[in-house]
Amino acid sequence: MLIRPWPIVILAACYFFAPLGNAILSAFLMEVGLGSYFKLLFEQKSLLELMAIFAIYPIAAYSIYSI
Repeated sequence: MLIRPWPIVILAACYFFAPLGNAILSAFLMEVGLGSYFKLLFEQKSLLELMAIFAIYPIAAYSIYSI
C-alpha cells in the first residue's frame, strides 16, 4: 500500500517519538535539565534496560507503519 491511512501514520509517529517525549516529561517533572536526566539515566541503567526504553518503541512504530 503506497498511501497509509492517517490514523496509522499518527499512531506510528506517537510510538516513534515516545522515548523522547517520556524523557522530556520526566526531566520536567523531576525539575532537572534534560542533559542531567540523560546522564543519570545512562549511569544507572544497564544496556538491556536502555534498549527496552529506547529501542522497543521505534521498532513497534516501524511494525505499525508497515501494516
